[in-house]
Amino acid sequence: MPWALSILLGCSDTERSVLTDEGSVCLNSTASGGLSVRVQFPQCLSSSCDRSISASCTINRSGASLTIHSESVVERQTKGDCTTDCRTVSATCALESLEAGEYTVVHGENEGSVQLPANAVVLFAGTSAFFAQPCE
Repeated sequence: MPWALSILLGCSDTERSVLTDEGSVCLNSTASGGLSVRVQFPQCLSSSCDRSISASCTINRSGASLTIHSESVVERQTKGDCTTDCRTVSATCALESLEAGEYTVVHGENEGSVQLPANAVVLFAGTSAFFAQPCE
């Protein structure tokens, strides 16, 4: 309880940041006819100062439109020295079935088109400095 109280009173040496609907998107069709999505958030975490609290994504279909919502919550130490290593945060979500065809993909303010089925399609790569893990 003292930890929760210190955050409420603003006496903590940590701060939380939230990224919503930001980052690169990796799309992969599945063998069962579905779609697997991984969002790579545009943030670099120090192993000595940063902690990923949560990372999530959802995908919703409406006709030929696929809307991806994502969120990453990171707690960052605000005092002391931090290592310069760079860990990434990603979240995965999926649709169980999806017919072949052309779809509009929306993630935050970004919108793009994709022909499905397809594998290793990266959209909105310019929204993060890198896509650290292979898009598989």
